[in-house]
Amino acid sequence: MKESITLNCKSILAAVILASSISPAFADCTANEKVEVLRELKVNFLTGDYDAFFTASDPTEAIPDNVENDTKVQLIQYIGVPVKCVDMVRKRYSDSFETLVSVFLGRDNQMVFLFFSTLNVDDEHQILGVQLSTDYSEILQYVR
Repeated sequence: MKESITLNCKSILAAVILASSISPAFADCTANEKVEVLRELKVNFLTGDYDAFFTASDPTEAIPDNVENDTKVQLIQYIGVPVKCVDMVRKRYSDSFETLVSVFLGRDNQMVFLFFSTLNVDDEHQILGVQLSTDYSEILQYVR
């Protein structure tokens, strides 16, 4: 995970804060989340419960323990416990597949972007993948 925020991200932050103060559509990203697994992941991240976040986002335990532990340490050092989250882009490709980009904001304007992809099978959403970065351009490559 990169340790710095680019100038482009700061302008995104200003837009997110402005939009969140004037539009209910930009309310806290957990309040209106209808997909239970996404709500759980966002609540875990927003409360700084990174152990629960990684457990829920990696049910097959594909992430090596050392990578997961290093990422948790970096998250704690970088953002600590986020103070707010905002959904940025949600795209539904079909009734079964959708993606979401959310930003989690820290006290000192730190930002962590999360990209979620879910699959709906028999009316139950499952996480296909979660990507996180402090670099928006890195997350943007997943948005199509």
